[in-house]
Amino acid sequence: MAQTGVVAIVAASTDQVAGAVQERLRARHTEVLACDAGALSQLSITLDSSRFVVEGASVRGILWRIVPGMHLHLGFDQADQSFADSEVAAAWLAALNAPFIHAINRYSATVWYGGANWPTWRSWLRRQGVPVSAMHLGSSLPVAGARWMPFMSDAPRDAPGLGARLTPILLRKGPAIDRLAA
Repeated sequence: MAQTGVVAIVAASTDQVAGAVQERLRARHTEVLACDAGALSQLSITLDSSRFVVEGASVRGILWRIVPGMHLHLGFDQADQSFADSEVAAAWLAALNAPFIHAINRYSATVWYGGANWPTWRSWLRRQGVPVSAMHLGSSLPVAGARWMPFMSDAPRDAPGLGARLTPILLRKGPAIDRLAA
């Protein structure tokens, strides 16, 4: 049975991955609606309990290539841009999480507005049943095989020495880290 509706690809106009997916879908005779991230605020959308319509086209799937902090506010005065970004993202996040939408890169509001940092992702991954490495807060004592990550960072480093008096997150080697390293 053929599916009806379009697949919306929401990305920056320079996004090569989005471009390649768009080409692949069109080669498979799938109707695609390319939505430039910067101009997302200019699109006419309707979302209710059973449908999501963008520019008059019924959407059945979304490839979301947007990350928190991207500008979505084309056409808004500077004083309104932050609000516009937040509202546009909220509407699209609702669509991404609608049960009738097939979504890739489906963010929850918690992840989107909570910051795309490791503590937020770690909590989300655990709720999804994905094994994660143990996390220790507080002590700056080095632990054998541990990596240190400043709280708001996404770049693990070697654990600091005894002289450090910061609040680190120590990631011990575990199943998740071992799989990533393999």
